[in-house]
Amino acid sequence: MNEIQLADVCVINPNVTNKLTPDMLCSFVPMECVDEIQGSITHSYVRSVNEVSKGYTYFTDGDVLFAKITPCMENGKCTIANNLKNGIGFGSTEFHVIRAGKDTLPKWVFYFLRQDHIRKSLQRRMTGSAGQQRVPKEAIAELLLPLPPLSEQKRMVAVLEKADRLRRLRRYALELSDTFLQSVFLDMFGDPVTNPKGWDKAFIGEVGEIQGGLQVST
Repeated sequence: MNEIQLADVCVINPNVTNKLTPDMLCSFVPMECVDEIQGSITHSYVRSVNEVSKGYTYFTDGDVLFAKITPCMENGKCTIANNLKNGIGFGSTEFHVIRAGKDTLPKWVFYFLRQDHIRKSLQRRMTGSAGQQRVPKEAIAELLLPLPPLSEQKRMVAVLEKADRLRRLRRYALELSDTFLQSVFLDMFGDPVTNPKGWDKAFIGEVGEIQGGLQVST
């Protein structure tokens, strides 16, 4: 499969279009509005272009937003901007914006950037002081993107979306299981701190023998 530098098929951090007017409404997306697990924008705010055009990052529907600062980058904060007010958005200055060209699908770029080994390679190229390290633009631009035909990209994206849904369902099931077990314990035995059922209390050493950090029942 052919590989090509990302900057050769995508625009990195595109310039603001001159078609914007100060009173035009747009979406505003802070970093905390991007869910690193779901890879989605959880919510956004409606602002006028005049409020956010200076000092924030510009993007439009279909652009990929990639967190460049630690630890957001390592945690996987990456999403595709969709359903923006008037198709326009501004957000955190800690986003790199990747706009797919005619030979790439936004979701293809998104899933490529979400890979663990890609984030690890970018982590090695971070610059700046501890706690404020960032991925420079050129590190994103020089990534080698596999570039199959658009038809193959669509097929593989469909597979990746299905796998992503299964991953989220599995994570939700595990979280639900943990919550259910805790609920059953509290229902059967009550809160161990307040002890509403009046259970007798004893030190562990009084009811068992501890060897090597493990309790052995007696």
